[in-house]
Amino acid sequence: LRQMDLIEGIKSGRSVETFNLSVYPSILNGEILARFYQAVPEHIEISMQQCRIEQIIDQVDNLVSKIGILQVKEIQKKEVFKALVKRGLVYTEIATDRICVSVGKNNPLYGHKSVSIQELLAQTVIRPQDDYFSNLCYFMAIENTKLLEIEKTVFINDVNSMISMLQNGSMFLFSMEKEKGLLKKYEIDTIPLEGCDDNRISIGWIKRESESMSEMAQCYINIMSEYLVSEMK
Repeated sequence: LRQMDLIEGIKSGRSVETFNLSVYPSILNGEILARFYQAVPEHIEISMQQCRIEQIIDQVDNLVSKIGILQVKEIQKKEVFKALVKRGLVYTEIATDRICVSVGKNNPLYGHKSVSIQELLAQTVIRPQDDYFSNLCYFMAIENTKLLEIEKTVFINDVNSMISMLQNGSMFLFSMEKEKGLLKKYEIDTIPLEGCDDNRISIGWIKRESESMSEMAQCYINIMSEYLVSEMK
C-alpha cells in the first residue's frame, strides 16, 4: 500500500484508536513520532515509552506495545536475536548507521572532525540505565580499547535531560550520524568515532510474528524509513 492509502485508511475510522509503541531513548524517535502525529487524524491516541532493548522486547511480547524500535550494536546482535526468536518476535532492519559522539560547547572535543576512544576515557558519558544487552557493549573494543575503560557515567533515561546535560556540561553521549541535524538545533556537535567501521548500529523494528501489521504501525514504519533514507543522502 502507498503511504497516502494507509493514511486515508486510518482517517476513515470514527472511533478513538490507540497506538502504543516502545522505543530506544533517542532524539531520532521523537522526530519520527512528531512526523507520524502530523500525518494521522486527531482520533488516534498515541503512547510512546522510551526504554532499553530488554524492556522493549518485554513490552512487545506482553502486548503492551504494538511495535518496538531498536538500535542494536554488532556485539549485541547474537543475544538480541536469540531473545527475539525465543519470544516469537521478528526483527526488520531499516538502516544502519555509524557510531558517533555528541558533545556541547563546553566539551573540549566540540568542533573536532573525529574523536578517538582514547580521548573519551577521562570524560563522563551519558547513557540510559543499563540492561542485559547494554552490558554487552562494555566489552566492545574500539582500537583495542574497551568501553569498560570509560569509568565515569551519568545514567539518564530521558532524552530532554540528556540534551540539557550536553548543553550545560562537558559530558558526552554516544549517538548516531543520522541524529546530527536534530542535535545541531541545540548547538550540540555530533562527531564520528574513529575505528568503528565494523561496529555499525542496526536500526529496525520488532513485532509479534503471529500478528499482521496494523495500518498505524505500517504508517509509522514507512515514515521512519523515509526519514532515514533522506538522512543518508
